[in-house]
Amino acid sequence: MNKELQDVQLRYKENPKSNRFSALIFGALGCGKTKLAETCPKPVLIHSFDPDGTNSIDPALIASGEVIVDNRWEASGPFYQTAFNDWEQEMRNLLNKGVFEEVGTFMVDTLTTWAFSARTLIQHATKDLEVNKKITAIEKLAKAPDRWDYSLEHNTVLNCIRLILAVPCNVIVTAHDQIKVNEDEGILERTILATGKLTGLIPPLFSEFYGMEREGDKRYLITQKQGKWPARTRYEGKLSPQEEPDISNILHKIGG
Repeated sequence: MNKELQDVQLRYKENPKSNRFSALIFGALGCGKTKLAETCPKPVLIHSFDPDGTNSIDPALIASGEVIVDNRWEASGPFYQTAFNDWEQEMRNLLNKGVFEEVGTFMVDTLTTWAFSARTLIQHATKDLEVNKKITAIEKLAKAPDRWDYSLEHNTVLNCIRLILAVPCNVIVTAHDQIKVNEDEGILERTILATGKLTGLIPPLFSEFYGMEREGDKRYLITQKQGKWPARTRYEGKLSPQEEPDISNILHKIGG
């Protein structure tokens, strides 16, 4: 093997993200997405955006430090318009200080409310942009988002997802779901609840894309496309189409 190829191989082996697991997991409200944190490699750091979203986590795990919750972002919205900007600064601070090197799993709960906080910031921030300089902040808040807002939101969200995926530990991002028409196949399917083209642009950024279903007391992860679920996995030979909602067990199956 020549030196150039050896260097590429070495870089791959030394890259902490080479064996890192990343998954986007979506499902209906109350199906148990947040509780997946209890099954992830510890310690788990959760950036919570859903109001009271982490109340379902076992208090003993929080008390022991196995699950660490930063829920200041749950107040994002009209009364905390800069939440997304503050979150991004905090992420860069944690990355620069090497905090994620001591974390087993990083979770953002949920992408839906996280992205909404980005839209809130943008709708208020664009009053300072030349394209909207004739519109007052109150007028901007009152009007529906325009194409400029959506374009800026999409770019901001996609860039910050790459920031999330830059961490050297496992990554779990949850999302609420919605029913949409798959125009290519002419069928209804469930997908992440996000704005416009983000529903199709976000999932490919993650190694794994799972659905989560709850039927009575039974919960399970959907790892492969079936019915209305456009799920996928890179480990079809190792994972069943439906798996128990246990991230550590999934990692064991795929050899992570």
